[in-house]
Amino acid sequence: MIRVAISALFLLGLLNVASADPFSDAFAKRDYAEAFRVMKPQAENGLADAQNKLGFLYLQGLGVSKDDVQAAFWFKKAADQGLADAQNNLAICYQLGVGMPRDYGKALDLFQEAAGQGNVLAQSGLGGLYYHGLGVKVDFQQAAFWFRKAADGGNGLAANNLGTIYFNGLGVPKDLPAAVVWYRKGAELGNSTAQNDLGIMYEKGLGVAQDLHLALTWFDKAAAQGDPGAIANANRLRATIAAQSPTAGKPSCPDRGVPLAKVMVGGAQVDANELKQPGSYRIVNFTPVFSTGSFPGFKLNCKYSDGNTIVIPLSNNSISCYVTNKSAACR
Repeated sequence: MIRVAISALFLLGLLNVASADPFSDAFAKRDYAEAFRVMKPQAENGLADAQNKLGFLYLQGLGVSKDDVQAAFWFKKAADQGLADAQNNLAICYQLGVGMPRDYGKALDLFQEAAGQGNVLAQSGLGGLYYHGLGVKVDFQQAAFWFRKAADGGNGLAANNLGTIYFNGLGVPKDLPAAVVWYRKGAELGNSTAQNDLGIMYEKGLGVAQDLHLALTWFDKAAAQGDPGAIANANRLRATIAAQSPTAGKPSCPDRGVPLAKVMVGGAQVDANELKQPGSYRIVNFTPVFSTGSFPGFKLNCKYSDGNTIVIPLSNNSISCYVTNKSAACR
C-alpha cells in the first residue's frame, strides 16, 4: 500500500569517534555508563549539546535506567538554548507523548524552529504534521514543500512521502513518473518504505515500464530490512513469476536440480552472479537447470546438464545450453 509515514527519529547529535572527546570515545566503545558519567556534569553546567546527549541516554536507557521524563527534561533544556537537534527531539516527545502529555501544537512549533535551522529530520517531521493535520490544518502544499526540503537534504523517508504526494495528486498535479523519481531517491537512500513502494510501481507499471524482476529486486531489498509489507509482496510476486515461467506446467524431469551456481575462473570457483566480463568459463558442480537466471551485464539461459564439467563461451548477450539426450519437454 502506498502511504505517508511520519518520521520519529531522535537525534543524538554528531559524534566524532576519532576525536579525543571522552563522551565520543565511550559511546563508540559502547561504554554507556562512562558516557553518562562524562556527560551529566557538563549538562548540569548548561552545555546544550551535553544536555541533548544526556536526554538521549535517558531515552534509550544507556548507562542509566530508562526515564522518558528525564529525557524530555534534558531535551527541553537544550532546545531552550536553540539547539536544533534537541528541538527535533523535544518535538517528537510532544508528538508521541514521550515523558510528557501529547501536544501537537508544541511539536509543530519546535519542528518549525529546527526546520528553519536546516535540520533535515525536523523538516521531514514538519511535513508529516502538515500532511496528517496534526496541530495544524491539513496543507498538502506545505507538506510537499517540507518533504522536498528534507529529501533534498538526503532524508529517504521524506523522499518516499513526496513520491506519495505526487502519486495521489495531493496539493500538486497527479504525476506518476514524478512519484517514481522520488520513490527511487528514497529507495536508493535505503528507506525500506520507498523500496517497497518503488517495487509496487514496477510491478504494476505505474509511471514506469512494468518490470516484475525489478519489482522483486526492490521488494527483496525492503524485505531484508524487515518491512512486513515488502516480505509479503516479495513472496507473492516470486510465486507469480514462477507460475509464469516457460517451464510452468511442463513434465518434470527426474534429474532436474537447482540453477547453475558456480563457474571456474582462473582456477577458482565463483558465483555466477559475480561474472563481470565476457569470455570462456568452466562450469563446475553443474546441476540440471531449466530456468532463466541473470547476472550483471549478461543473461544466463541454461536448460540442461549431463553432470559433466564443460567449457562454454560467454558473450555479451547470453549463454545458451542444450542437451540432446533429454526429451523436448525437458529442455
